[in-house]
Amino acid sequence: MALAAHIMSIYLFPKKVLDRANSTVLSFYWGGSEKVGKPMYWKKQNLLEARKEDRGVGLRNINSLNQALLFRQAWRISKKPKCLVGRLLTSKYSGSPIHVAKRTQNLRSASWAFRGMSGLRKEDREWKKHFDLNRTLGRKLTGQFQKECYFRPKGKARESGGLNERSELECAKSLAMDREDETIWIHREDGKYFVKSGYWFLQDLKQPRKESSDFWKILWKAQLSQRWRSFCWKLVHNALPTKDNLRKRKV
Repeated sequence: MALAAHIMSIYLFPKKVLDRANSTVLSFYWGGSEKVGKPMYWKKQNLLEARKEDRGVGLRNINSLNQALLFRQAWRISKKPKCLVGRLLTSKYSGSPIHVAKRTQNLRSASWAFRGMSGLRKEDREWKKHFDLNRTLGRKLTGQFQKECYFRPKGKARESGGLNERSELECAKSLAMDREDETIWIHREDGKYFVKSGYWFLQDLKQPRKESSDFWKILWKAQLSQRWRSFCWKLVHNALPTKDNLRKRKV
C-alpha cells in the first residue's frame, strides 16, 4: 500500500486492480505468505477494515484510500489555483476538479487523471453528492466568526456587552460581504481536508460505526509486539484454526 500511494494520489485505479490489491492484502494477513496458497479467511473484510477501537484491525481499503488520496489533489488545486497544475487544468477544463464535479457536464475527452479527481466515472456518481463542498464561511459560525461578532455589536448590545438577534444578523451580513466564497470540507470543524478524514468518511458510508470499547483501545496500545496483539484480536474474535473451528469448516 505504501509503494502504490504515490500513483494512487494521481490516478484512479481500475476496479479490477483495486479488487486484486484488496485480495492480496487479505491473503497476506490470513496466510502470511503467498507460497502457502489460498488461506482460510476466518472473518469478513468489513471487520478487518473497521477502526481498531471499533473491534477492527484497521486494514486500509484500497478503493477508499485511492479516492481519498485523489481528492487531496483536487483539494490542493482548489486551494492553490495559481500553481502550475492548477492553472493548466483550470484553463483546459474551465474549472477545478471540484467545480467540474459539481456540474453535470460529461467530459469524455478529459484525461484519466482529471476524471479520477472529478469523480466522473459512472460508478462514482455518488461522489458528487457526498462531497458537497461549496459553502460560504459566513454561513458557518466558527470561533473566529463568533469573536468578530462579539467585538462588533451595535445598539443596546454594545452597552450591555451581549448580542441580540439584530446585531448578530448585521454582523453576519457585514462579514459575509467582506469575505469571498471558498470551498470547505464540511466534515471537519476547521473546514480543512485531510486524507484520514476523507478515508474514514468513505468507509463510514459503507458501514456505519458501532459503539467503541475501551478494551480495544487498551489492547492495541499495550506494550506487546504487533504479532501478539494480532493474536489476541484473533483469540477474542474466535478466528484461530482450533480443532473446533476446523471441524466447522470441514477440515
